[in-house]
Amino acid sequence: MKLNVKHLTYLVAGLALAGCAAAVATRTATPELPEIGGRAVIQPSAPVASRATLVLAGTSIPVHVDQKVQEDLVTLVMKAQKEVIEVEQYRCGSESFALRKAAGEVFEPGLPLLRYPVASGERWSWEGHMTNGSLRQPARAEVLARSEKIYLGRDPWESVKVVVDLEVQADTGTTRRELSFWFVPGKGIVKRSFGPGSARLPQAP
Repeated sequence: MKLNVKHLTYLVAGLALAGCAAAVATRTATPELPEIGGRAVIQPSAPVASRATLVLAGTSIPVHVDQKVQEDLVTLVMKAQKEVIEVEQYRCGSESFALRKAAGEVFEPGLPLLRYPVASGERWSWEGHMTNGSLRQPARAEVLARSEKIYLGRDPWESVKVVVDLEVQADTGTTRRELSFWFVPGKGIVKRSFGPGSARLPQAP
């Protein structure tokens, strides 16, 4: 049976995640934490692998990843059967690397995933709004960055794992989601999860 990727994308659009613009965040000073490095070391905008697997609502879809860098914006476009399935966009600045948008959702201002120099175990908070279509909702997040070993195929790599505990306020109450991102120096964002409905995984070489 042929996969209808368009219908699948609509099904999970409300489960995925994103961000936008400048970055308003409160950083906790923790000088005792081991430093991982700055922008030049982590290279968050480095080209990602052109092949990946999207997991949407439990269904795995092999995709081709096109990466575009225009000024300070890094855009990843995932395609299957020549159809755009998901788009991720990040803002790469001199002081931070922020999630701007993905899966139709936008963060205003952008949600900082990295704040330089990055230290393992460092935490910071963010407050702003998350917009999906015409719906704009207040949101806040707690962000944690730490060192973690990740396997790309059979090879282990040192990575920076960023975990975002996101809270979105709605008329019916507060909803919570956990977002995760893995940065490998020189390889960009090799893996990410936008909650239970959407994940991008590296394909085995």
